[in-house]
Amino acid sequence: MDDDFDWNKLNEEDIIVRPARETAVYLNSDGDVVIRQRKEWPDEQDDPYMVIPMDRVPAFLNRVRQLIEFSQKVQNEP
Repeated sequence: MDDDFDWNKLNEEDIIVRPARETAVYLNSDGDVVIRQRKEWPDEQDDPYMVIPMDRVPAFLNRVRQLIEFSQKVQNEP
């Protein structure tokens, strides 16, 4: 193994896994979907989160699927 490894000399495509906040998805007491991320910064008072009313979850998931399909098309373009 090369002990002279330097992260600063890598090309962007060499990094394949990036750090991500821990993310939880659960139902709150009203039965809505909560997407919550663990706070990372000292100035954050609380975990960032969003609440999606259960009746809007299908529209949310449909949009996510559309974005995934679009992203896959863009990545496969020459």
